[in-house]
Amino acid sequence: MSPTQKSQVETPKDLTSLLSDLDDRADRILASLFVLWDLDTRYSELGKNLTRQDYIDVLRSTTEKMEAELGVVERKTGLLGDDRLFEWIDGGGNDKEKQKRQRFVMRLTEKMKDLEKQMVEAKNGYLGDK
Repeated sequence: MSPTQKSQVETPKDLTSLLSDLDDRADRILASLFVLWDLDTRYSELGKNLTRQDYIDVLRSTTEKMEAELGVVERKTGLLGDDRLFEWIDGGGNDKEKQKRQRFVMRLTEKMKDLEKQMVEAKNGYLGDK
């Protein structure tokens, strides 16, 4: 593995920016899911082909953006392991900082579980419609 490839795969020492980025991306994906469900409902009520094409374009664009976000989330979560997270939490310096980091990780973990649940529901909903 070349030094360039290795640096792309290495987990940063300070996980704050990585975890914050994951948090932001999860929010964007959840928002995209809401938009897709809303557009899907509106699309089914439309009768005009021209207007339907506009919705199809927006659905496609939103789906592509969401898939890209999911790819980044998957790659970045692959950099994290339980041991690495525990080391980062324990490296907080004082008890207050450690608690803050632990709360952040717990909140992000819950958000990721919710995201996974929403993605399964969306997948099942769309597969069930076909």
